[in-house]
Amino acid sequence: MLRMISIVRYVWPAIRPCNAAARGADFPRIRGPGPTQAALVPGSALEIPGVSEVSEQPDSRAIRLLGTMGADLRFVPGSAAVGCRARADDAAPPLDGRHADLADCPDGALMAIAAAAVAAGGSRFEGLGTLRVKESDRLAAMAEGLGRIGARARIGADWIEGDPVPAGHRVAATIDPHRDHRVAMS
Repeated sequence: MLRMISIVRYVWPAIRPCNAAARGADFPRIRGPGPTQAALVPGSALEIPGVSEVSEQPDSRAIRLLGTMGADLRFVPGSAAVGCRARADDAAPPLDGRHADLADCPDGALMAIAAAAVAAGGSRFEGLGTLRVKESDRLAAMAEGLGRIGARARIGADWIEGDPVPAGHRVAATIDPHRDHRVAMS
């Protein structure tokens, strides 16, 4: 039996418009691809309503990072569109590796870490110490998962770096998400 003792009412001092959350946009959804998949699969395109080029949402920073990695990223009023630069008959990797400080978007960084596994050249992402104390040690979980698919990953206190899966390498892998939804969706 639940008994309510008192009711607390919060009054916000001012109403401030905020950008639509990119959260959920940084990972694949059950019904369709997320930005990472759209950036990696030739012919793909995804529109993400409510994400602007100047959004203050941390996860939208991770989406913009896909653009710096070479994804076809366009902003139109009220949304962002992510697509793949590679063609189906193109053997070139769809993205380029990057070195970035992602302290301002650690949860969204998992998307970039997963994408870097198939990018051209190595990547290093820093400022991620908080990922060690989430539902799991997300840096260790990502490094383990990347290793299972053939990528080489090294981790430190607040960084992960690595080399992508070798071109043409195919493997069936079972990846343990360590009971962490963000690792599972990456």
